[in-house]
Amino acid sequence: MSELGKKTRDKQRLFTPDSGGIYNYIEKFFDMAALSIIWLITSLPLVTMGASTAALYYTVHKVIRQDRGYLLQEFIHSFKVNLKEGTVLLLILGGTGFILQLNIGILYSLTDGLFGLFFIIFYLFLHIWMIGIGIYTYPLLSRFEMNFGWILKLAVYMTVRYLPVTLFLLLILAIGLGLIYYFPVLIILIPSWIILAVSYLMEPILEKHRTT
Repeated sequence: MSELGKKTRDKQRLFTPDSGGIYNYIEKFFDMAALSIIWLITSLPLVTMGASTAALYYTVHKVIRQDRGYLLQEFIHSFKVNLKEGTVLLLILGGTGFILQLNIGILYSLTDGLFGLFFIIFYLFLHIWMIGIGIYTYPLLSRFEMNFGWILKLAVYMTVRYLPVTLFLLLILAIGLGLIYYFPVLIILIPSWIILAVSYLMEPILEKHRTT
């Protein structure tokens, strides 16, 4: 075959579904957008956001990263399985976060000086820690069969045991939320990309604990 023929064939392969080339990347991009939209829709009641986040992580890991299963089918399956536990966990984490945020507001309004500043910083630290716990909680929910109490205990442990990873996870979340804040239209893309980035840091940790 001539050199020109080989180049033409290679270019054609880039755009075929089974080649793993450009077509595959385009397909993954639209799958990620679809997942973000599905996550938004299933999160609209707010109380279901825990289950939808667990389902998003599960689907990104299985369908996007491992090329297994069907996107909508896997999302719905995980959502249904984790609906009860995910709702309970969301209420616990959300309620705790609300109380901490309320305390920060009260202290900011009613106190001054070093005493007030100390407690504001203390509650702010706890609030950020709760966010870190939440980041671990829903991947754990999606990948482990445990009651919500054990999931919370393991999430708390992981935030401390893997502190450098926790800081990177918080940074990923902050960047994603910042992009959505300044460019709201990105909300149809960013959620699944946040989860994808989180999964690359999270999966080695989860696999380690699956074998212990």
